Amino acid sequence: MALESGDEAAIGVLTGQELSGNLLTATILSYLGLNAVQDQIQAKNGNVVTYQQPSYGKFSTRLTTSYWFGIPRNVTFDGLVMDVDRLATSLSAKDSSNEGRVSFMVASGNRASALEHTVPELMFSTEDSPAFGVSAVKALALASSSGQKVWTIEQDNLNVALASINHTVDVENEIRNSVRAGKVATIHERPVAYAGNTYVGYKIIDPVTGAGAYKIGGGQNGGELSAKWSGFLDGLSWITLMIGADAAFIAILAGIAGVAVVAAPLIALFAAFVNMLATIYSFALACPDSAAIALLSFMAFVGFIGGLLISLPIFGLAGAIFAIALSFVMQAAATRISRVTTSC
Repeated sequence: MALESGDEAAIGVLTGQELSGNLLTATILSYLGLNAVQDQIQAKNGNVVTYQQPSYGKFSTRLTTSYWFGIPRNVTFDGLVMDVDRLATSLSAKDSSNEGRVSFMVASGNRASALEHTVPELMFSTEDSPAFGVSAVKALALASSSGQKVWTIEQDNLNVALASINHTVDVENEIRNSVRAGKVATIHERPVAYAGNTYVGYKIIDPVTGAGAYKIGGGQNGGELSAKWSGFLDGLSWITLMIGADAAFIAILAGIAGVAVVAAPLIALFAAFVNMLATIYSFALACPDSAAIALLSFMAFVGFIGGLLISLPIFGLAGAIFAIALSFVMQAAATRISRVTTSC
């Protein structure tokens, strides 16, 4: 209102939060309004009577946090996100057929999904700087045009489809549970690259009513590894911790008894080094902190090489004790890193 009034005093007190907030609100309102109008046009052409029920959603900023050893260091703007939690209509086919109702709902859902990327592109694009939006139907179209197979998953091909696609565990579990509950899912084979990122688009439709969820997921391919390999890495960390502790214990007892056990310090060092690498990899999957990852990797290699050198026979019992102590330090560091990883 202040901008339209031309009142310089009112314009002067406007804040960036008010301007951006109004623009974000206008985008979601434009989406809901345009979708309602197109519903009415589609209803007339499809011999359907429809009434818009209370619906809601949001259009908001997306932020990415950078970490330094588990401590948030920087927050950067990473785009805008539209999330429509409820888009509901009451409708009835004029010939009372369920086929007409289902056909309208499926067509309306696909169009509503397409508007989720079309409306923001129209709102934020300029001649010199076009905006790029992604929705579920657009991600499916991009994947199809790039040569990927688009799966329509029902109960009879569920196992074959899940074995053929490559997505996060959460997405695959959602599809599995939905299809077992009688829904029909549509998804492409693997994440598709677009505008500098990778996305997953999929639909879950109720074949009885035509209602459905049109979902979009984003992130780097490494996010898939986090879900699939976290259990293995945790197990590897515990195994190497136990091996290292046993080797160190044997070396200490041998030293007390006056017996030289050359292999024990080496085993302890190697186990601690493997534990460090597994823990650093888990940290890398969970925390986008390249500086910390590089530093931790350097410290692991320096500790391992230094321990190997100091455990050489020329340094005698003192070198073996120092190597074992160093393996304890590395194991403790791995334990600390794993605790920090859980907070990312």
